[in-house]
Amino acid sequence: MPTDKPITTTALAEHLGLSTETVRRKAREGEWPHHRFGHEITFTPQDVEAIYRLAAQPVRKKPPAKRRPRRSTKGNQVAAALAALEARAAV
Repeated sequence: MPTDKPITTTALAEHLGLSTETVRRKAREGEWPHHRFGHEITFTPQDVEAIYRLAAQPVRKKPPAKRRPRRSTKGNQVAAALAALEARAAV
């Protein structure tokens, strides 16, 4: 997109083959450099070059969330019941 004029989200979306909502979301979430004039989001040619550089970088996957093991309440109830039976048998 060789131009010195600001590029609109619609024009950038058509150029990249994305939806306008995707372009707005990436700008709003800070993933892509942009300029905001009121509610209008625009991109300079330098911003578009930076977006291309960002797209060329490998995507870093998030590490899987650590899950805590479940506590078995039934297992605790069974253990308590067995202990009670053993206590009665010992008497």
